[in-house]
Amino acid sequence: MKPSRRPKEIEELFRKHDASSHIPREVTHWFYFRSFDGMDECKRNLLQLGFELSSESYDEELSRKRPYSLIMSKIHDAKSETLLKMHDELSQLAQECDGHYDGWETAIILSEDG
Repeated sequence: MKPSRRPKEIEELFRKHDASSHIPREVTHWFYFRSFDGMDECKRNLLQLGFELSSESYDEELSRKRPYSLIMSKIHDAKSETLLKMHDELSQLAQECDGHYDGWETAIILSEDG
């Protein structure tokens, strides 16, 4: 899922698949940083907010500008309001750590009655 999707697009995607956005599920979030220190600061802040570390790595081939990557996950719903609020908050946190929030991904969970 792209972070730039508008609320109506997110809701339409769930409706199209007869999926429930209100059911909590693991949502994975991607970040990229210029330095190890920035990545580490962001990781510590996210851990305090209840996120779990999925992976962290350095790959200059991936990006000379932001070679440090951080993947974090958290269990929460996939309502468009939640995802858009999360996108804004995580973008700001990444910027404060001289990084970039690249977006989120989650599984489609079918409705219980679908």
